[in-house]
Amino acid sequence: MEEVRSGSYVQPVVVKEEEKELPKDAYQESDFKIYWNESIQKLKDRNLISLNSLLEHLDPKPIGDFQYEISVSNKIQSDLFLTEKGAINQHLRASLNNHLIDFKITINQDLSANKPYTTSEKFKAMAEKKPILLSLKDKLGLDSEY
Repeated sequence: MEEVRSGSYVQPVVVKEEEKELPKDAYQESDFKIYWNESIQKLKDRNLISLNSLLEHLDPKPIGDFQYEISVSNKIQSDLFLTEKGAINQHLRASLNNHLIDFKITINQDLSANKPYTTSEKFKAMAEKKPILLSLKDKLGLDSEY
């Protein structure tokens, strides 16, 4: 303490051990897909309904060196992916020997806007794809409303 008051104190120099550089091996996109599917299957095996529903529609798009974009339709899906992102990253990074792999999540409002929920919305969406359903409905006297 006296050294500090007198001004003769010299802060000790901390020498860090040589920092180990994490691997960043190059890999083929086909290898990424294989290990991506493996990690998704591991998560699906846990049988969580909301997680499985989300995982079926995830399709990572490369956006840069070892960076991928995941599009989801709302904040809930984003949060759900973020809870599992660590496990996915760990599996991919270890399998591909590249610790630079990471994901960027974007919320795409268009994905949720077009999803039909009610029976009439579902019928309308199917009829847009197959117009013959409208004439079939009329011929059989069916009602798409319950």
